[in-house]
Amino acid sequence: MSDEKLEELILQTIPLIGRTVDAAMRQTQQHLSPVHFGLLNLLQSGEALPQNELAALLQISPSTFSATVDALVKRGWLVRNPGEHDRRITLISITPTGRDVLEQVHRQALAGLIKIIETLGEVEKNQVRVGLMALRQAFIQNWTKEGLPELPFPPPGGMPFPPPFGPPFPK
Repeated sequence: MSDEKLEELILQTIPLIGRTVDAAMRQTQQHLSPVHFGLLNLLQSGEALPQNELAALLQISPSTFSATVDALVKRGWLVRNPGEHDRRITLISITPTGRDVLEQVHRQALAGLIKIIETLGEVEKNQVRVGLMALRQAFIQNWTKEGLPELPFPPPGGMPFPPPFGPPFPK
């Protein structure tokens, strides 16, 4: 398969994965958008992060991001606090309720993906796993080479991982 066809295959597959995850998120009755999911995922480690850095990581304009945070604060999923050393900085953190919602949505998204993955044979599953690991590593190397900021949580292997999908929840 030529590289061009591989690129097309990737571009055709990403929306299919996204639709599967979006459908799973809608089943939770939490009215959680992919941006909400990505934001909660970035904060799931428990560390409060500056609002401007989160907006940059999610590639959202500051005004749109502020409205997104407002909505999640009203739901009780996030809290805003002034920076400890610089009151001009607004720190955003996840609440226990937000963590519960994220865990529920994460499990539902995994269930949707598992349903698809279960249709594959073991050989196909291993081929997909190896291919995805190689592709993920290539993205991470490019991410680092381009000087893009590392994300604030360590996914499996301690490597940066682009949003909206973060590491699995601890058991």
